[in-house]
Amino acid sequence: MRYLQLRDLQACACVDRWVAPIDLEQGASKGSAGTGAEELAHLRVQCPADLAWVGLACQVVDKHTLTPKCILAPCAGVVMPGELCALVGPSGAGKSTLLDILAQRKGGAVTGKVLVNGRPVDAAFRRHSAYVPQEDAFVPTLSAWETLEFHAWLRSPQGTSAEEVHARMHDALAVMGLWRVRNTPVGGVLPGGIRVRGLSGGEQRRLSIACALVAQPSILFLDEPTTGLDSFAALNIMDHMSCLAALGHTIITTLHQPRTAIWDLLHQARCLSALQCLIGVVVLSEGVQLYGADPRGAVAWFGDGLRYPYDAAIDGAAADWLMDLVSVGFTKPNGYAPSWCMQFRVLLRRALLAQLRNPTDVTARLLLSCYVGLLAGLTFFDLGEAPQDTFQRLSALFFIMLLFELLPFCYMSFYVADRQFFAADVAAGLYHTSAYYLAHTLAALPFICLNVLAGGLTLYGLANLRYEGWAIGEFCALLLLQSLVAIQDLAYILATGYVALSLLLAGFYLRVGEFKLRPLVWLSYISYPRWTLQGMARVELGGHVFNPPGCVAEGMPGASSDDLRQALANPEMVKQALAAGFTCQITSSGDDILRYWDFTLDVRQAACILLGFYVALHLASYLTLSRMYRQKR
Repeated sequence: MRYLQLRDLQACACVDRWVAPIDLEQGASKGSAGTGAEELAHLRVQCPADLAWVGLACQVVDKHTLTPKCILAPCAGVVMPGELCALVGPSGAGKSTLLDILAQRKGGAVTGKVLVNGRPVDAAFRRHSAYVPQEDAFVPTLSAWETLEFHAWLRSPQGTSAEEVHARMHDALAVMGLWRVRNTPVGGVLPGGIRVRGLSGGEQRRLSIACALVAQPSILFLDEPTTGLDSFAALNIMDHMSCLAALGHTIITTLHQPRTAIWDLLHQARCLSALQCLIGVVVLSEGVQLYGADPRGAVAWFGDGLRYPYDAAIDGAAADWLMDLVSVGFTKPNGYAPSWCMQFRVLLRRALLAQLRNPTDVTARLLLSCYVGLLAGLTFFDLGEAPQDTFQRLSALFFIMLLFELLPFCYMSFYVADRQFFAADVAAGLYHTSAYYLAHTLAALPFICLNVLAGGLTLYGLANLRYEGWAIGEFCALLLLQSLVAIQDLAYILATGYVALSLLLAGFYLRVGEFKLRPLVWLSYISYPRWTLQGMARVELGGHVFNPPGCVAEGMPGASSDDLRQALANPEMVKQALAAGFTCQITSSGDDILRYWDFTLDVRQAACILLGFYVALHLASYLTLSRMYRQKR
């Protein structure tokens, strides 16, 4: 192959260093290459690309003066395939601004041109480049292999086979030295504060880069890849970057304070093209490009050219002296490759794994539901069936409804933790917001249903509520619908205010018709517990009739369970009552009580209203996420 003809010693040495340990572990599964020559053809970039920028500048509006402020002065440069270019400078120098503009991740008042292979960037640029953010955002319970698999499927073109995806994953892990820890959890803090032991900080940074490499990008952008790492881990990361450059990648990274060993790496990558590499380092200060060439010429440029002499005995390492010299202040001024179905499937799998591998959190929520349901059931234990007992029955229904309106706040830690993954993923253009939202919603459904049914049925049985199959089914359906309505991101935004309004206007503490302020009557229509309570009350009391004591004959209308038990225990008394012509006269009915409470809806109408709330709140939450997505892009 033509790339083998461009073989250079450094690239072969890098591949030997990565492939040899894997061959020892896997035997012939990846071939028996001893020198790495065969692997080199597979690991090299298939479509090398150079990146150039001319007159690139950026302005923003100053928040204090509301006047335009230049955060990046006009600059120019070019990075060739096989070259590792570092953007260096102090905080506020404009490194991240320049990197984001080059990566097409920053809008605003940007002037100048960015060219790829001599042509302006287009919509396909994102598919041929990859961006590694400064912060790692991984699900702590997933292994390195599963995390990489998530990114591999979402970064692969449609029609890519599973074998090819897995081959890319293998190569990415091999290149970044992560094959031996592929089954190790990434690690981190779970919702609830539990810490999972896993990969080290350096390994997590290399995993972030591996997640970008599975897309086989021609150009790789990295934002501060050494941040938060010790000196050895930082050098290890940059050594991998130098070797990646030797395989044909065009690599541009920002560095804050490179050590001498890292500084020396910046001029060791050799271009795969016939041209000599043009830039190894770009030095920035307060948005101005001060230098852009071979790192070895920086000292002479600032010393001989700009009259800032360098003395190694006094100033120490050249890289440190250069960073001190340019530090003048400390103030800091799509297209988706996989199909929508593939995005949804991969996101759903990740969401389910994230919940299943956090058993402490899942179990705690289930136990909480059971505990509160048991406590409520013992409080309302064995309620009577007389007319005077109906208020206690409505109280039990209102409490269980209230419980599962407030319980979703226990899920807030999960939603907050998951948002960091969403923000990082959409910034990288991995998937569409709709695929994420639907997968996230469906993954939570089994756990929500389990918690709701466990707590609700515990109270239902202990409180001796209506023991008929259809009644139990309709009760569960209404309770599940209300719980699904309550578990919404929009509810967290409105939070306490909306919950308090919903409860007060639900028609239990005070009938809606008794509100003296007319606006409260109108507001009661947006109280979804109002419709839940009406439906549950209809299930419990609808069609029920009440008779005076003494209706002991089985089959007499309105005979209570106590009367029936008494009749079964004393059949002779029943015969005497029937012989004397005693009958049961209905004194009141459950429908009368429902009319008193202004509960006029039937179960089907209440369920339809709750479904309307469910759809409306989901739509509002999705639109909110979509707006966030557009801002991230």
